[in-house]
Amino acid sequence: MDENAKNEMRNYLSAAGFFVFAVSTLAIGVSYLSGTIGAEQKNITIISTLLLLLVGVLLAVIGKRDLTAITFLMLGSIKLLMLATGFVSPGMEIVVEMSFVNIILYLFLLILAVILLIAKDKAKYPLAILIALQALFTTVGYIIPSEEIMSSVFGYTRLILTVIALYYAFACASERICFPCSKILTADQETDFKKSASALGYLTISASMLVWAIYYLFNKSEIVANTIYALDGVYAALLILVSILLFAVAKMRFTPVMFLLAGSLLAVSSVIGATSEFILGILFIVLGIFAVLRTESRILPGLMFVVYGVSYFIGPVAASAGIMILAVAVNGIPALIALYLAVATFSQRKLPLI
Repeated sequence: MDENAKNEMRNYLSAAGFFVFAVSTLAIGVSYLSGTIGAEQKNITIISTLLLLLVGVLLAVIGKRDLTAITFLMLGSIKLLMLATGFVSPGMEIVVEMSFVNIILYLFLLILAVILLIAKDKAKYPLAILIALQALFTTVGYIIPSEEIMSSVFGYTRLILTVIALYYAFACASERICFPCSKILTADQETDFKKSASALGYLTISASMLVWAIYYLFNKSEIVANTIYALDGVYAALLILVSILLFAVAKMRFTPVMFLLAGSLLAVSSVIGATSEFILGILFIVLGIFAVLRTESRILPGLMFVVYGVSYFIGPVAASAGIMILAVAVNGIPALIALYLAVATFSQRKLPLI
């Protein structure tokens, strides 16, 4: 396949991704405005999630649309995480205590938008706008106290997102008319998938750790803890997907293995009993030591996993003793390290990776 054919494929895939996002967003927005929220929206979200992840994977494999690929992978990932918490969107289930988890997840989506702005490619601006608006609109929906007002705000903001996504779809697919932003969205992107996918992996790890820190900080109930365990299964699937892409597309060596092992441990965490969690703590510590003992030592990832492994021992004990600050620290510190690694990996300013 020549480069022109590949470029057309990239454009059509990008248009398809934006179109899928627009359709799913429109369906939820209309449901809120009409007051007909039900199982149909969950089914639409499941289908759109799979399609967004598929488009992201295909763009990563073809190359030269790495920022767009990461955008679709993250949008699909957020939808998948929302399904795991029992929410397709705010208000679909009245479990007020769970809203803080969803807010955290969308704050990480907002962080991704900020990270994208570090890239050199001009496509970062329209992509960051879409991601940031998705995060901000949804977060606002969770904090509005009135369900009636929330439904109206959430419905209309979803219509705004639909219009933006459809415009991006036309801008990518149109060959007869050159829309504003067409050249930006269809230009070859310089961003290396190795950096962007690694940043996505570290961001996923950070989110999986930070929710536990917030859980201890606000002393949430067992219902919230069970939901966080369910999220671990989704984090695991995303990390394994990222590791496969880093192996197959970016040809990396250690980072994919690290993500694969971390994903495997999180998968076990989603099903293992609380009484056996100390085993996971030991394995996370071993993974951290493994990272440090390499010839090209990775001290920060190693420290991150070691501290997180220790949290499996200290966190529950500290919480039972009422020492919440310690439980928060052993989960929050590795989350901050992972967040720094996400920014440093993607940064064009070459922040130190120890």
